Amino acid sequence: MPIMDTEMKKEGMIKFNSLFPTLLTQFDHEILFPDEMPNMINTVRQWSDEDNIIGTIAHKNHIDRHPHFRSLAKTIQTVASVMCVKMGYESDSIDNVKIKEMWASILKPDSHNTHAPHTHGNGVFSGVFYLKGGSDIILQDPRPQVAVLRPRVININEYNIPNHHVPSIPGTGIMFPGWLSHHVPRTDEERISVAFNIILTGNYGQEGSLAELKI
Repeated sequence: MPIMDTEMKKEGMIKFNSLFPTLLTQFDHEILFPDEMPNMINTVRQWSDEDNIIGTIAHKNHIDRHPHFRSLAKTIQTVASVMCVKMGYESDSIDNVKIKEMWASILKPDSHNTHAPHTHGNGVFSGVFYLKGGSDIILQDPRPQVAVLRPRVININEYNIPNHHVPSIPGTGIMFPGWLSHHVPRTDEERISVAFNIILTGNYGQEGSLAELKI
């Protein structure tokens, strides 16, 4: 048998598996009414003006209950339920998806403000939806061990990327595990977004174990 054929056979026997992946979900929100986005933007700006805030606002933690944000909240719950199916979670019904917090955030160029690296506790999923674009959100590799020795790469892919930039495109959002560290650098234009945390009702932990919990 020719050497080339033998090598090709061996190459065909190699199997690749991706272990411990981190699921990032990007989604669009269907705008049902022409004034839906302007209403949400104007509401966030009003809150900012009321509190005389130049940079970031992260209050009014339940804006999902506000009339202008209810449709978006429904989209977020739907996306979270789809993520549950993808991840094989038992709590995969939209009825099990609860928005724990949902708040508005605004960054302005003249504030020199940023969102420092952080995670979101007490939530299964977290995410952000963009009302007005600005700087990217940057998701960081959660495995500190990989930084010990980094071979030089020819092309960036999901196996060697140290962080991932997601553009802040109005009308789109992303969702990811709440434990994933992320940050937002200084913006060159006004950036308005809605952030949220998701909790799932149902069973947690292995049945019969000390970690078993029902929420």
